[in-house]
Amino acid sequence: KAGTVGADGLRQAIRTWHAAHPGRRLVGRARYTRPDTIQWDDANYRGDAYAAYSWAADVAEVEVDLRTYRVRVTDFVAVQEVGRVVNPTLATGQVQGGVAQAIGWALYENVVLEDGVMKNCQMTNYIIPASSDLPPIRVLFEEVPSLFGPGGAKGIGEMPIDGPAPAVINAVCEGLRVSINEIPLTPERLMERIVTTTEAQRHTGA
Repeated sequence: KAGTVGADGLRQAIRTWHAAHPGRRLVGRARYTRPDTIQWDDANYRGDAYAAYSWAADVAEVEVDLRTYRVRVTDFVAVQEVGRVVNPTLATGQVQGGVAQAIGWALYENVVLEDGVMKNCQMTNYIIPASSDLPPIRVLFEEVPSLFGPGGAKGIGEMPIDGPAPAVINAVCEGLRVSINEIPLTPERLMERIVTTTEAQRHTGA
């Protein structure tokens, strides 16, 4: 029977149908109607793509060994605005996991491709950070309840992994006054970048 139901009503209707027709296949159709609060121009791709956005700010403190050119993250602060935090323990773990993986992207994880095939796909040659390579990861939440999410919550998802790598690289750039636009920032790449920058400054008299 056609009609309009919410998510809870739909789940209950499906359970009731399956109970009445065991073993039979249920095929349904659904249509999404954009809420009046969201304005979107399909022709020009302009407007509100989503009802709510989550936000984040990341700050990294780094140390650089100028003999080995090894970068180490010594402290990290991640601030997340994800609406109402429903489960602080799980949300904190999600953020810490994202930061840890992003530090791997920034400094360690170097994908080597040959003819479209990854050549370093083993744990022996694809380096990821160990717990000893990670700094204290301090997580802070700025709770601004959403008008659209359940209980005022918004999504957190993969947002914690987006900002940490740029934060780490920007910290190195700020400290050494060099420009870096690729990751991972291996010691070899950092040494090359410092040498290139120094030579350029020597030639320009900067």
